[in-house]
Amino acid sequence: MSECPNSDKDFDKIMSRWFDVTSKDYPSNRKKVYYGLCIWVRLILFTMIFYYRKHKYTPYILAVFSLLSIYHYKGNIKNPGKQWWSKRFDLAIAVLLLISTVLVIMEKVDPVVMPLILYTSLFGGILQSFFIKFC
Repeated sequence: MSECPNSDKDFDKIMSRWFDVTSKDYPSNRKKVYYGLCIWVRLILFTMIFYYRKHKYTPYILAVFSLLSIYHYKGNIKNPGKQWWSKRFDLAIAVLLLISTVLVIMEKVDPVVMPLILYTSLFGGILQSFFIKFC
């Protein structure tokens, strides 16, 4: 697939269904997918989580997704690589989110902490995308 040091082979495999990942236009396509789709989908999802933050099942759902993310990123931490964000950053966010969901379930913190962590992830990823080359 792509020879870019900031390209994730798993993501490239998914993108190869729609784009030629060996093309010189591929970095531009990655950028368009990120800024034109990924950011907006995550923003909508995180806003829904903000809206439903006090629903009794929300922390449980987020805990499951956090555990899946931790499992995924923990396996990749030896070869951390980058997509257009740091995988270590995402791992840290997933761990923080898991801790926050447990604390919300135990009623130790306000549920608003969950979407705040997710928005931090989103805006931190956007900020990182300005400094990590799409190749």
